[in-house]
Amino acid sequence: DLNADNKRLKVKRYAIEIRNNRSHHNTLGYSGTAGNSIWAHHNKFYKNATGIATDSLFPGHPGLPQDHARWSYNEIYSNNQNFYVKYVDKGVCDKPMEKRGYIRGTVCPVIPTPVGSGVLIAGGNYNRTDHNWIYDNWRYGTMQFWVPAPLRDEYDPDKLYDTSHHNQTFGNRLG
Repeated sequence: DLNADNKRLKVKRYAIEIRNNRSHHNTLGYSGTAGNSIWAHHNKFYKNATGIATDSLFPGHPGLPQDHARWSYNEIYSNNQNFYVKYVDKGVCDKPMEKRGYIRGTVCPVIPTPVGSGVLIAGGNYNRTDHNWIYDNWRYGTMQFWVPAPLRDEYDPDKLYDTSHHNQTFGNRLG
């Protein structure tokens, strides 16, 4: 029971619920800079460069550092699409907009991401990745790293190490 899981995790209600979607052939299947209070469940994230990414990397977003998202009961697989090699390295994305081939499916990535990763938490707090099926991501199934405050234009010394705390990854099936 998903609601019972949320009660055990001490979350009364998420502000945004994402369910029963398929996200594929994107640079990021899910992107959440300062994506707070998100619950994504029963989705499929596949054939992206990175399946799910949430972060505290980019200054100017309200709500940084990112916190309290949950990804549960999703299929996160085959996120190995390297649009950087396919389009950026070959100069396609340097062409004028009308000549890039967007109508035929060209994806010109703007933000670097670790191609081949299922779930990326870059400087988030109190996130939960649970009961997902994560497989065939050639780099990492899940990846987390700390983001120092100056990267988001926060220069208070007390906030230097204020990311990547209290995240939980459990109950996932990996392959």
